[in-house]
Parts: sequence; C-alpha cells; structure tokens
Amino acid sequence: MEKSKLGLDFNKVAHAKELAKVISDQVQDFVAGYSTVACERTLCRLMGVDGIDESGVPLPNVLVDYLKEKGMLSNGVLPVLGNAVMQTGKTPNEIAELVGKGELDLATLPQGWKKQKKLCNHSSTNLWKELKLIENVEKTILKQ
Repeated sequence: MEKSKLGLDFNKVAHAKELAKVISDQVQDFVAGYSTVACERTLCRLMGVDGIDESGVPLPNVLVDYLKEKGMLSNGVLPVLGNAVMQTGKTPNEIAELVGKGELDLATLPQGWKKQKKLCNHSSTNLWKELKLIENVEKTILKQ
C-alpha cells in the first residue's frame, strides 16, 4: 500500500470520496429536474432583472421567452444580456423592460464579444473567467 506524505489515512480518503459521490449524485438529480429556461430566468434575477411587464408577466420570463423565440438562448442569457448592457449603456432591468415593450430587439444589436472580452480582461480578468465558468457549468448540466 502506498504511504501518504501528509500522513493521510487512505481508507478515510476513499470513504470521503464515496460520500462526495453520493452527495454530488443527489445534487445532480436535483439540478436535472430544472429546465434551462428556469436556470436562465434565475440568472436574469441574479443580474437584477425584476418586476413585471404591462401584462403582469415577470420580466425574467419576458426576456428568456423572447430569447428562446428568437433562437438566441443556446449560449444562455448572460452573453446576450452582457452585450446589450455594453451596446446600450442600460441596466439589465431596463433592457428587459424595453424588450417587454417591444422597444428593443436584441437580435439587431451589434455583437461586441471581442470588445466585451477586452473590457472584462482589462477591468477584471476574473469576471470573464467567472462568466466562462458559468457557461461551462450550464453546458455540463445540459449534457447530463
């Protein structure tokens, strides 16, 4: 048997790994029960999208449904919303309100991905990494 340089008991390590797998399997089962749409609406809320439109529909629903109808949801709401903030100078909530009123078509906005990435890298290297991490987590969840 291999000897630990840190004095770890490998039986305890193996047991901890087994427990971690049980927990992660339970979390995955829980997460798998939620649709992409529900996750994207939650991300909208985390970005500050709140309130309802003139018909009483929650603004996160308005925004995600709009993106789904336009075929723009495949990469998630965050890149589209981030681009809209960058292109318009408006807050995520203001963007959702304008989309709900039919006053803003996100599909017609220039796609400033390179500019967006440059700005994020310049102001905070970690911000872009965190956005990419969220994308990767979403992709991993969707695959399972």
